[in-house]
Amino acid sequence: MLGWTTAAVLAVALAASWFWFLHKPAVAGLSQAQLQALSEQAAKSESQPRRSIDPYGTEAVKKAIREHAMEIQKPWLAYLAGKPARLAGSVTLDWTIASDGKPTQVTVAHTDFEQADFNEGVRAALAGIAFPPPPSGQPYHATHKLFFEQDPAAR
Repeated sequence: MLGWTTAAVLAVALAASWFWFLHKPAVAGLSQAQLQALSEQAAKSESQPRRSIDPYGTEAVKKAIREHAMEIQKPWLAYLAGKPARLAGSVTLDWTIASDGKPTQVTVAHTDFEQADFNEGVRAALAGIAFPPPPSGQPYHATHKLFFEQDPAAR
């Protein structure tokens, strides 16, 4: 009787292992080194801060900039009137939006253009924009990169 029970248990174990082998996850086929590398990568990504979506910065601030595009274009058009050699580039601005929506401490963080008048004109245009007040009621730090390029048809 013990022989039949042992044979039945072995048969069930064999069937279960065969089923597991056919349906095992793909990760089981990875080498120990690959599993270690994946584990380290997961731990590293969990330790890094996740970038949160900021609707105020991505929506309200950018919308205000788009609405005032003509004021920002004025220094660009004046720059182009001087027939410069550089006809494309970017200007990155950095500023704080006060709790009432007024921009303060507006600076040119990076520019591809050497003309101080153009850079100052872009900075002053942004400084004149009234932004919606930050929803937190606290000052909000903003950075935005503006791209400028002369229309090829105008050349």
